[in-house]
Amino acid sequence: MRTLMTCVALVAVGGCGPKPPAQDEPPDRPAPAEAAGPAPAAAGSITDQDWILAQLGERTAPMGAGNRPPTLRLQSAESRAVGFAGCNRYSGAYTLAGDSLKFGPAISTKMSCGDADQLERGFLAMLPVVVTYTATDTSLVLNGPGGPLARFRKQ
Repeated sequence: MRTLMTCVALVAVGGCGPKPPAQDEPPDRPAPAEAAGPAPAAAGSITDQDWILAQLGERTAPMGAGNRPPTLRLQSAESRAVGFAGCNRYSGAYTLAGDSLKFGPAISTKMSCGDADQLERGFLAMLPVVVTYTATDTSLVLNGPGGPLARFRKQ
């Protein structure tokens, strides 16, 4: 009786009795997308692009240390935002879904850069406030709950 109950339980989950005949897949059939690794960034995607800060709040074309603008790159394979914040390099996690964009806490190197420190503090403080974005082929706008926070241009 116990063997019968075990077999009935296994049949219910497909583990007892004959298996259906294997169906050979054609050799030229592509592998499933999951097995192929991460998909390349879609045309017009904001990921895997280098973005240069064009405006932060009311400040247009802000320049950091070495007369370099802050930058942003959303690395899709690692879901990491990386770049130059105006004085130091930074990195932090991000989540992208539709037009929703959220940044996790950023870490950065800690060099002092005089006037560029203020730009960097503003730039890094802006990231966790971002909730959505809008983009074209050449521009990216990061929006907070009250509207645009920062504008970038494609490098």
